[in-house]
Parts: sequence; C-alpha cells; structure tokens
Amino acid sequence: EQPGPQRTRFLYYLLFMKPPTIILDFNRTLYDPQRRQLVPYARRVLRALRRRGYRIILISQARPGRAQRLRELDIDYYFDKLVFVRKKTQRVFSRLLPTRADDRKRCTVVGDRVREEIALGKIFGCKTIWVKQGKFSDEGPRNFGEMPDVTVPRLAVILAVME
Repeated sequence: EQPGPQRTRFLYYLLFMKPPTIILDFNRTLYDPQRRQLVPYARRVLRALRRRGYRIILISQARPGRAQRLRELDIDYYFDKLVFVRKKTQRVFSRLLPTRADDRKRCTVVGDRVREEIALGKIFGCKTIWVKQGKFSDEGPRNFGEMPDVTVPRLAVILAVME
C-alpha cells in the first residue's frame, strides 16, 4: 500500500528539511552593554527556542573578549554557531543561511537595527523581527527593504510571534 500524500510530505520533511533557523544579534538584542548584563528574559527565550528545536545562530561584531563574555554569561552552549564579524554584510549572512529556498523561508532574523540585521534578513527572504528597544529604537525603516515583518517592544515577546 502506498503512503498517502500527507505521510509522503511528512517523510520528505524528516529526510530533507533542516530545522528552523533563528539568527540573533547580540548587543542590545540579547545583551545590554550599558548595564553589562543580559536583557530581561534572554536566557528564558534561548531555552524556549532550543526546546522548540530551532537551530540558533548568534551574530555579533567582533570585539575583544566577546566570546569570553558569552561564556561568563553562561549562554554560549545555547548556540549552534557563534559568528563574530567586523561588519554584518550580505556575504556573511549568505554563509549563515540554509541554501534551499524552502529552508530560508523557515529562517527568522531577530535584531535591534532595521538598517542592519532586519534589512539583511529581508534580502534573503527570511522572516524578520525587530526588537525595538534601546539605543536604536528610534531608528525606523527608511524603505520597504528595512520594514520588519514583526516589531516587538522587548525580546521576551518574540516567543509569542514565533511559529
């Protein structure tokens, strides 16, 4: 007996689809550099994303001691990949994202800057969430390419808008 179409799609998903990916910015999204601590509920959000099966990637500007800071905060183990770059560019993002278009549609980019992380996520067709908090909360989108799919007032709210 042949499996039905729903079962076939499910088997295809298990064999070929990668888990959903979330790319998180570090400064002012997960970490408050002025207070030198995680933003409220950051650890809880990371734990929940891990439980939901997300592949979690951290992207951050390369600064001295940044990797050490993640270890001190005791959050480095939540991430499947830690990426430290001089500048967030299309080239950097293209290397982080899944190669298949279907998998990219299941990717979410979360950041505090519409002109950086959000704009880059939009270029690649990812879902984007702008965490409108901190230093860049007044830096609104200048064009459609910087318009986030979802805007949240703080990190803790992203769990409510994630699939």
